[in-house]
Amino acid sequence: MLKLTLKVLLPFLACVVLAGCQSSAPQSVADSQVPPSPALRRAVIKAFDDGVFGATNIFDPKISSVVLLDPQTKTYAFCLRIRSERGNDIPKVLGVSFKADRIVGASTSDFRCRDKRLRYYDFRELYAHASRS
Repeated sequence: MLKLTLKVLLPFLACVVLAGCQSSAPQSVADSQVPPSPALRRAVIKAFDDGVFGATNIFDPKISSVVLLDPQTKTYAFCLRIRSERGNDIPKVLGVSFKADRIVGASTSDFRCRDKRLRYYDFRELYAHASRS
């Protein structure tokens, strides 16, 4: 009887523990998504021109929705997903935070950029711009 109880109880407890784990971004962050504005897209292209982001051979760039990262400081964030070859590599993901239209930080390993709830959009302007350079 004890063995049967443990066989049933342990998997149940494991499910309860796993179900209680937080997702990679709070639901409020996921709910605050708005598409990137044309001004933000232009600012990203300018940042590439200025050498803020070092990337070459850009192919299939994508930009995520903008999310409110910190309401108190009005800090927002978005992600860029860039391939450097025609689909032959793992996309490079860059998380960018900004406030008052100024970039305040960037990370190449931001786990929040891999959240499945985050929407990504084609960023053809960046591809066209990189193709001309």
